[in-house]
Amino acid sequence: MTWAQFIVYYAKWIMAIPLAIALLNHRRLDQVQRLTLMLVVLGIATEVAAYVVGTLRQNNLFLLHLFTVAEFILLATIYHKGYQHLISVRWYWVLIIVFVGLSLLNLLYWQGPNAYNSNGRALESILVTGLVILFFMQVLHRLDIANLSEYPLFWLSCGLLIFFPSNLLLFIFSDYIIERGQGSSQGSLQFFEIWAIHGIFNMLLYLFYARALLCRWTKPI
Repeated sequence: MTWAQFIVYYAKWIMAIPLAIALLNHRRLDQVQRLTLMLVVLGIATEVAAYVVGTLRQNNLFLLHLFTVAEFILLATIYHKGYQHLISVRWYWVLIIVFVGLSLLNLLYWQGPNAYNSNGRALESILVTGLVILFFMQVLHRLDIANLSEYPLFWLSCGLLIFFPSNLLLFIFSDYIIERGQGSSQGSLQFFEIWAIHGIFNMLLYLFYARALLCRWTKPI
């Protein structure tokens, strides 16, 4: 097994770290941390479901369509509720309706349930990156967070700002990467190396989730 294959197959175990932290500190989790825990549980449940479906020798890519929609709804909810007046109720529902609507169209007409959801992942990357940048702009403008190192949404945003922009091109060209990976042994090796990079960024994301869950934020905004 190459280093790339090792990361692709075993990077998902990093999810156990934020889950353990959340379970140990469940009594003092604030709203953002509880939603972050839901993100972690969603990721773990999707991985388990994908493994079970895969063992039955069935295509499990339909789970990515469901995961992408659920993840975006949770992230939009975090930025709607986690930082006052970042996005209004109207814009929150506009984002949700537009994203769910485009995801449904993508599922029905462009990338079916048995195809990798590259369109949805790319769109999610763009929208979430926009929310993160808006959050940092507002924090710098308002200067209302006295201790950012104990503010869960700060660490969550750092992880998202690393993960989604870094993977945007990978999501956009994933169909080409998958096709090339199936074409030859050399292409297969490059496939694993590229997705290993994705796995590294995914590990970093869940470590930032873990740091967010360690925060002791008590003062309301």
